[in-house]
Amino acid sequence: MKRNLRAFLCLGLLGVAMPWLAGCGGDSSDSTGAAAAAATNSSDSASGDTNSVTDASGTLPHFPDGLHPDATASASIAAAFNDRISSSPSGIGDNDPNVIVCLGDSITLSGYPGILAGMTGKTCVNEGKPGEESGGGASRVAGVLEANKPAYLCIMYGSNDVHSHLSFDSVISHLATIIASARAHNTIPILATIPPMSGPRFGGLAGDVRDLNNMIRSLASSSGTALADVEREF
Repeated sequence: MKRNLRAFLCLGLLGVAMPWLAGCGGDSSDSTGAAAAAATNSSDSASGDTNSVTDASGTLPHFPDGLHPDATASASIAAAFNDRISSSPSGIGDNDPNVIVCLGDSITLSGYPGILAGMTGKTCVNEGKPGEESGGGASRVAGVLEANKPAYLCIMYGSNDVHSHLSFDSVISHLATIIASARAHNTIPILATIPPMSGPRFGGLAGDVRDLNNMIRSLASSSGTALADVEREF
């Protein structure tokens, strides 16, 4: 069941509610159906369902629109980052050891930072921006770090890049820039793979997600960056 049981227990303790954004670019036409599906899929975790089995439309459980996580999936994402976070980080200069910044797109904004705060007991600043691609993150990361002085930077980009059919080499270059900026600010970077895509709207991109995630794993390895392997949670 991977982390679904732990995620479900965390949610029971935290009572977290997820704000919903339909489509990485904020296509509001899907939001009502996504929210209703989120409520249904959240209840599935109690009966032992996992994200390895799709529904009749080919959509993974806990990703109601095929892209955005519901509360249970967001807890699994938070758990992947939590595994890489120390209660007493070293080498952070005058940064605050109790501050984490979560940088990403609408998947980040959907809610895993609030759950991660409960898991770690640290302040998690949600810097998720709907529709943002990796290049946007690379352009604003320095300002975000200077404003918050975090011990950790959780980085999750690539879903919008895949959806826009952007060059994976450019995604990796942008992620490398974000990692370098974190280190220049004495912040510990944690790089994440992106969640799977499924269903009628996004299922055709599933292979691209796998390919990009393999490149993200290689970047983490070659740069000595901690990896939160979000894809493998599902």
